[in-house]
Amino acid sequence: MFLGVSDLYDVLNAGVQSVMARGKAEKGDKTMIDAMLPAMERFEKSKGKDLKEALDEARKGARQGAEATIPLIAKKDRASYLGERSKDHMDPGAESAALLFDDLYQVVDN
Repeated sequence: MFLGVSDLYDVLNAGVQSVMARGKAEKGDKTMIDAMLPAMERFEKSKGKDLKEALDEARKGARQGAEATIPLIAKKDRASYLGERSKDHMDPGAESAALLFDDLYQVVDN
């Protein structure tokens, strides 16, 4: 059975919520959550579209979220040990999350 947009949204959203609960991270903490939440917001708004379009929106949201971590100062995880030095660098977790959404889109696109 193939997952539809709503089903895949539910699965991914459950994963994001679990990551947030486990790491106690929120948007703006300069973590992967900063890429995941915008991806899920755009994915949710795309529920009426086909899967490829919805994942394209999600990956764009993830990329924007990852890039938005550049001016932030890390508040969680190992990057928080850097304090001010974390500023002006993209969070590696956010970049990784954006790459995951890119890969999801590539699987559907091929």
